[in-house]
Amino acid sequence: MREEKQTFLEMLIGIIGSTLLFSIIGAVIAPNRGTFVLGTFLGGIIAIVILMQLYRSIERALVMETRAAEKYAVRAAMIRLGLMCIPLVISILLPSIFNVLGVFFGLLGLKFSAYTQPFVHKVIAPKI
Repeated sequence: MREEKQTFLEMLIGIIGSTLLFSIIGAVIAPNRGTFVLGTFLGGIIAIVILMQLYRSIERALVMETRAAEKYAVRAAMIRLGLMCIPLVISILLPSIFNVLGVFFGLLGLKFSAYTQPFVHKVIAPKI
């Protein structure tokens, strides 16, 4: 398996794991358990979409000329930023369904997976 694809899969595992972890903790601690868990899952789904967009944009930028790749990378980063704002706005508009803090923790799953990827790699790589 190509190294970047393996890293993508390891980060995907990290996002799913962190979403589950944050949901379980929120279900125990949060006063609005249902909305917190739904918010965490919404944030986690968007974190997965952002990871997929990041993976795809890096692959495309690597085959472009330098100037075009720079412009494309900036455009792709703005798209990812916009993707991050969408669930936060949804949770602000629909607080009875999605908890804003839950969405925030779901989105943090992307960062969490980036930090835990080396650990996940050590655990999973020998099995692949």
